[in-house]
Amino acid sequence: MQPAGMVLCPAVPECAQQVTSVNVESEEKASATQAQTSSKKRQNGGGQRGKGKSPVPSQPGSSNSASPTASQASSVMLPSFANSSNHQLTSEPQHVKPAAQKSRKKSRRQGVPTEYLSKGSEANSGKHCPNAKCDVVTELGQDPEHCNQIIAQLGKQGFVARSAFASILPATSTLAGSKYGCRVIQKAIEEGSADDHILIAKELKGKVTDLYRSPNGNYVVAKLIEKMPAKSISWILAELKGSMVNVARHQYGCRLLERLLEHGSSEQVADIVEELLPDAEPLCRHPFGNFVMQHIFEHGGSLAWQSQIVEQIVSVLPHLAKHRTASHVVQKALQFCDEAMQYKLVSALLNAEGEDSLVEVGCSRYGSFVVEELAGIQACSQRVCEILEAGLPRLAENQYGKRAIGKFGFTSVF
Repeated sequence: MQPAGMVLCPAVPECAQQVTSVNVESEEKASATQAQTSSKKRQNGGGQRGKGKSPVPSQPGSSNSASPTASQASSVMLPSFANSSNHQLTSEPQHVKPAAQKSRKKSRRQGVPTEYLSKGSEANSGKHCPNAKCDVVTELGQDPEHCNQIIAQLGKQGFVARSAFASILPATSTLAGSKYGCRVIQKAIEEGSADDHILIAKELKGKVTDLYRSPNGNYVVAKLIEKMPAKSISWILAELKGSMVNVARHQYGCRLLERLLEHGSSEQVADIVEELLPDAEPLCRHPFGNFVMQHIFEHGGSLAWQSQIVEQIVSVLPHLAKHRTASHVVQKALQFCDEAMQYKLVSALLNAEGEDSLVEVGCSRYGSFVVEELAGIQACSQRVCEILEAGLPRLAENQYGKRAIGKFGFTSVF
């Protein structure tokens, strides 16, 4: 019988006792193996960081092979080797500063984004990717965040700005043609000294044709023209010489010629205009060339050039006055020519008949602006008023003609 107050533990099954015995034996073997491994490592110098060879797994079937159990593998921590290829390191010792961290600190000092610094070092080796350096720079030019960081650094003073400038200078031509990199180079031009402009110009020499055709690069060349002295931009005109007409007809090249006409010396402007004059009338009708012709009247500075253009367009002036783009050139001519040339232009409009008459010009969409411009020319104002007054019924019934009526004060007709 069971004595009162005593509680017997349930009998342990024989299989459970065997499992417990096996676990105890496994733990004893694990401890012995770990102690043996540590002793060998101390003897071979493997316990010192960075010294000795990486441990090589024993070949199956060898006398020294030991196959640790799963519990042993999880409880034994492998030593950390900086150059080990047989172990995947999950963490670095805290007292050893990773190389990536050093690169990041250096990049913050010099204003170079970390990713591109590391990629650039790989590219410089040239072992596996000879074009990697160009690819990295191209990637940087498409990264607005990092470009904005460099732009901010260029706007500062001292070492930060100089380091940022030095880092982008070798990549000037590539960045100039990229979407966001062109803004970096423009900022470098704006903030840089005359010596900096010379360094940037050296990087861009021989590439003006490609840059003016680029939707991004043309802004960089235009900024150089604005900031550099006229004597220092002769290399730009030298590269464009012989192709001024094609440049004027280009959607981005026309902007370049506008800046050259604004900031170039008289000799430089003469070289441009003389090359464009034979094609003056077609350029007036061109969707991009007309801007260059307008600039010749506004910034050309020479009455001789204006006179040559007027001679080409006066015979077809009514047609040009109604033209979508050429009408702007006619307006500029009326604004900036002297009285003699103004009289010649107005007379061509007054003497025209039929569909090219002054009244019909005033009834056209773009010609109505030209007729409005005539109100400011006192020498011919009386004759213009007479012709327009005679054509009031035609002007009054046209939506564009009403604009001319209001400009000359013929309000009674309404």
